[in-house]
Amino acid sequence: MNTAPVVLQIGNRWFPESPGGLERYHYDLARHLPAAGFEVLSFAVAQTADFLGPGTEMTAYAAPNSFIIHRLSALRHAVRNCLATRRVALVVCHYPLYGFPIFDLMRTVPTVFHFHGPWAAEGKIEGNSLPAWLSKRCIEQLLYQRPAGFVVLSAAFRDILCETYGVPAERVFVIPGGVDMARFDGDGDRLSARSALRWEADRPVAVTLRRLNRRMGIENLIDAMQKVVSVVPRALLLIGGSGPLRATFEQRIEQRGLGNCVRVLGRIPDEQLPLFYRAADVSIMPSIALEGFGLTAAESLACGTPVLVTPVGGLPEVVTGLSPDLILEGTEPEVLAEGLIKAFSGTLHLPDPTTCATYARNHFDWPIIAGQVAACYRTILDGTSIASLAARRNAGISTRGLNDRAQVPEIR
Repeated sequence: MNTAPVVLQIGNRWFPESPGGLERYHYDLARHLPAAGFEVLSFAVAQTADFLGPGTEMTAYAAPNSFIIHRLSALRHAVRNCLATRRVALVVCHYPLYGFPIFDLMRTVPTVFHFHGPWAAEGKIEGNSLPAWLSKRCIEQLLYQRPAGFVVLSAAFRDILCETYGVPAERVFVIPGGVDMARFDGDGDRLSARSALRWEADRPVAVTLRRLNRRMGIENLIDAMQKVVSVVPRALLLIGGSGPLRATFEQRIEQRGLGNCVRVLGRIPDEQLPLFYRAADVSIMPSIALEGFGLTAAESLACGTPVLVTPVGGLPEVVTGLSPDLILEGTEPEVLAEGLIKAFSGTLHLPDPTTCATYARNHFDWPIIAGQVAACYRTILDGTSIASLAARRNAGISTRGLNDRAQVPEIR
């Protein structure tokens, strides 16, 4: 009989059906938590249910093309049914929109929120209307008052959560994102990866894998290449990823006459990602705002490729223990260009592939991260149990059967 505590994880869409940082995080966490001592029930917007192995169930409660009101209603029904029929110890939310329809249910079961970023602020940068921004901000402010604990990917996002939403710091756990080292730390070197991808063997290559929107800093990186190629004529920048601004970026490349040295590749197939990183001389993360962790930075290191990062959000936290020289001084095109020129010319000391991969394995491998998340969940469950017991005793209420989750009082 399985006695592991049951965690109900509520995400957004489902990886790999829908690629994305949050989706990948939810997927990988669900795969690795059972080994850390938790049974996982994952709810996501997806076409079909998925099987991840023993200890994990995935429920597709609504199709991606369904109306939003249907998704919210379906989620509420699914969660209420789950709480009524399963002994759920903890509800875990990964996305504010899908925490909203179950807000009142957070009264009955301890809840943890994985804060992947300030939803409203990100939307504002991407051009959301004022009503949309206000709606998101109100949902966030409402939701973040109730969870027993929060998990953030960096100290930078902890500060945003505390300062913007008034969450007490003692309720926040800083745990970085994870990387599947078994997948990224594979065999082969740079030349063999380039051969497999049909890249030129001797050309200096930088890569960036980004969602093609405003806050990722792609415009500045494209502009930086004008100076880079004036010093390193054969330098090449490859941009992987999809998003609403792809046509805008391609037009910018053409306008600046950079067609021979900057290419937008579109979404990189998941099976090619290790080769994509490994084939490059260096990766670069040119983000200009609200970067909570930078999963692609950790993935690049896992493949043995050093990564330059801007001093934005949690990006410096990914590489500072490896080499502070990987942190650029700013986000401007001139600063990005200087970093790439130094990397290509050898005047910037870059960690070798083995050092990069070892660092990633020791800091970001998913079994390590899942263990840290599991310890956080246990701390929250132990804390809420103690607090609940004290509250019930102070109120003169019998504590018999406290382990029955339906009897846990409201968590504020």
